[in-house]
Amino acid sequence: RNNLNVVRPLLNCSRADVESYVSQRGLTFIVDSSNLTTDFSRNKIRNAILPEMERWFPNTKKGLLKTIANVSEQERLYRQCIDEKFKIYSDGDNSIDLTRLIEAESMPALLLYEWFKDAGMTRTQANDIIKSKNSSGAKFIADNYIWTINRSRLHQYPSATFNQETDLS
Repeated sequence: RNNLNVVRPLLNCSRADVESYVSQRGLTFIVDSSNLTTDFSRNKIRNAILPEMERWFPNTKKGLLKTIANVSEQERLYRQCIDEKFKIYSDGDNSIDLTRLIEAESMPALLLYEWFKDAGMTRTQANDIIKSKNSSGAKFIADNYIWTINRSRLHQYPSATFNQETDLS
């Protein structure tokens, strides 16, 4: 269900399952005519590639759904571990002890990236931050955030509130 209150079929349900559900409950079912074409990659996969794969390998859909479920579960575990690591190295104000992080973790740049990618940090910036851990005053800029290094600590500031002279002291 999206913000327009449109319900999209679930990956693990067949079209027949969805149509049966809708029919049993007297709901309105709308077919988007663009879904019947192969103009978009997702439709080409749905309308041409998957049926051909099913023809050659009859359990393709079942295998793909099982793989999707496994990867989703792994993603949840990965996210949980990333979040737990953040609690270890952060002092609660989005400040990270780079020295501790680098000494204790085998992939410190990956952790930085995962923690701050939603704030605009790139993987290249995360790598550069790790290389610059002893460079007080180093600054890394994204669209809405700025990260600075001060005494081997990484600090995050919203771009709009960053004051070069006071925030680097």
